[in-house]
Amino acid sequence: MRTAEPEDRGMQTGHILRVFIASPSDVAEERQKTIDSLNRVNATYLASKKPIAIQPVMWETHASAGMGADGQTFINPLVDDCDLLIAIFWTKLGTRTPRAKSGTIEEISRFITKRGGERVLLFFCDRPNPAPPRVLDTKATKGLQTFAQKMKGEGLYVAFASVEDFAAKLQHQLGLKLGPLVHNLSRGRLSRMAETEDRIVSKERLALASGQWRGTSTQDVLPERTSRRANVQMQISVDGTRISGSADLRLTIDGRKAQLVFMLDGRFQNDRFLRLDYTSSVAGETHFGTFILEMNPLGTRLTGQFLGYGAYTERLVWGKLTVEKQRIVAENVKRERA
Repeated sequence: MRTAEPEDRGMQTGHILRVFIASPSDVAEERQKTIDSLNRVNATYLASKKPIAIQPVMWETHASAGMGADGQTFINPLVDDCDLLIAIFWTKLGTRTPRAKSGTIEEISRFITKRGGERVLLFFCDRPNPAPPRVLDTKATKGLQTFAQKMKGEGLYVAFASVEDFAAKLQHQLGLKLGPLVHNLSRGRLSRMAETEDRIVSKERLALASGQWRGTSTQDVLPERTSRRANVQMQISVDGTRISGSADLRLTIDGRKAQLVFMLDGRFQNDRFLRLDYTSSVAGETHFGTFILEMNPLGTRLTGQFLGYGAYTERLVWGKLTVEKQRIVAENVKRERA
C-alpha cells in the first residue's frame, strides 16, 4: 500500500507542537504517563490525517552537555522553543539554581514570561509522602506548599491523588489546551510556527539529507511495558523538496530474527524537522506510519520519534529513532585535503 502524495493530503504545511515536560526527580511514573498521553494524541491526529505531530521534550533526551555554566543554562533553550509546558510536583521543588528556587520553577517562570500562563499545565500530587518523618525535609516541603498555593491562586493548579488519577486528568487537560493551539496553528496565529512555515529550506540543507544513515530504534511494546530494539539503515535521496528512500530494520520478535523494509516519502517541514511517511515494501504486509525527525545543525544526525501500525503486533506502535550519516568523516577529510 502506497501512501498518498503529500500534496493530495495537504501535508506540505505540517506542524510540530513541542511540549516540555518539567518536574523534579520524584515523579518518574507520571513523566512516563505524560509521554504515553502525548503519543495517544499523536495517534488521534494520525488517524484523522491532521498534519500535526506532538513532540515531547525533556532535558534528559534533548539537552546537550557543556561546561562553563550551571546545568540549567543548557536546558533553558529547550523551554524557549516549546509551545506547551507540563510541570509535575509531588514531594519537592527540585534543585536550586542561581536564578530560582529550583530548575523546574525556573523553567515554568521562563516559559510563562515568553508564552503566557494559558499554555502551562501544573499538576500537584497530594498523596502522602512515603519518606519516614525523621528524614522529611520540612523546609523543602514548606517551600513546595507555598509555591502550590501561589499557583492555585493564579489558577494554574490541578491536584491528583494517584498515577491513574494523573493520567485521566492530564488527558482531559490536554484536550482543553491543545484544541485552541491546533485551531490557532491552522489559522496561522502562532507566530513562531508561522515564521518557520514560511522559511525556505536551503539547497545545502536539503542536500545534507541525501545519503546513507545508520543507527537504532527503540519501540515501546504495550501492555508488557517492554522495549524492542532494532538496527536501522536508511537510504535517502532528495529531488527538489521531496525526500524519498527506504529503511531497513533488523530486530528480534518473539525470539525470531526479522527484517522489515519500508518505503519512505516526505519532506522538510522547516530547516530543522523532517516528516517521513513509511509503508511496507512487501505486498500483503500492512505496516505504515510516520517518522518525525530533527536534523542537527551539522546534518550528521537525525533523532526523533515514530508512530504507526505494526502488522506483527496488530496495534499502534511508537518509539524513538536515532541515525547518523555515514562516511561523513571521510568526506570532510577529502574537503580539507582538496
